[in-house]
Amino acid sequence: EFATSDFHFAVQCAKLAGCTVIGTCSSSVKAQILREKLGCDHVINYKTHDLKTELHKIAPDGVDVVLEGVGGTILQTALDAMTPKGRLLQIGYISEYPHNNDNKQSSADNE
Repeated sequence: EFATSDFHFAVQCAKLAGCTVIGTCSSSVKAQILREKLGCDHVINYKTHDLKTELHKIAPDGVDVVLEGVGGTILQTALDAMTPKGRLLQIGYISEYPHNNDNKQSSADNE
């Protein structure tokens, strides 16, 4: 998800460094912003596409860096897609916030 300026900044820095950027989001509006405004090379809407399948199509050898703020199954999928020497930058865990009614199951899935 890219709800904060941290993610906007990260996409811009990654692009300037020559990285291929895969953005994830939960709506078509956010997907359009990731593509058109921020310049992500690939965008996966995890509400309409299977994240694991799409990541494997885009990066069959794995991803080197993950900036993650959702947690839960999104985090686990990202971890599973990382290369052996990949790096994780965890800057949130919104799936565990009290407003999320599914947070108990999400936590249980990651244990």
